[in-house]
Amino acid sequence: MKLETKRLLLRTVDCEDVDEVARMWKMERGLISREEALEAIHWMETARSKNEPEHLHHLCLAMMKKGTEEIIGWCGLDGRQKERVDIFYLIDAQHRSNGYATECARALLDHGFSEMKVPQINGRCFKTNRSSQRVLEKCGFEVSSEDEETLDYTMTMDGFIKRKNL
Repeated sequence: MKLETKRLLLRTVDCEDVDEVARMWKMERGLISREEALEAIHWMETARSKNEPEHLHHLCLAMMKKGTEEIIGWCGLDGRQKERVDIFYLIDAQHRSNGYATECARALLDHGFSEMKVPQINGRCFKTNRSSQRVLEKCGFEVSSEDEETLDYTMTMDGFIKRKNL
C-alpha cells in the first residue's frame, strides 16, 4: 500500500527493507537486530491483513522523502483499542520541523475517512510537545479532553469532510 503527498511517500514495508527497519524501528533507542526487524515487518504485515473498511486494526507506514529509499519516520493509524482509532507519527530528529508530520497526518486522515470509512480519528500528545499539538491543530483536530500530562484530540468524518470542502 502506498500513500503519496507532495513531498512524501508513505508505504508498507517488506523484507527488502529489513536494514532500514533495523535502523529506524526503535528510532531514538538505536539499532535493532535484523531478526528483530524481520519480526517487526511480520507483525506489521499481520496487523495490516486484519484491516477492512469500517474496521481498522492497525496500519503502520514507513515515511520516505520522494526519490529516496531512506526511511525518515513512521506513521499510521492504530485501531487496536476498542472503539477507537488513533493517528501516530514519529519522525527522525534530523528531519523534524519541515512540515512532514502535517503532510503525512493529512494523508492518513484522508485514507482513514475516505477509504477505511472510520467514523472518528483521535490523537494524543504530551502537553509539553507543542510540535505535535500544532500538527493536530493544523489538520483540524479539536481538543476533546486533557489530564495533567496529555491532551486528547478528536476529528470526526463529518468534520473532515466539511473541512476538506472549504
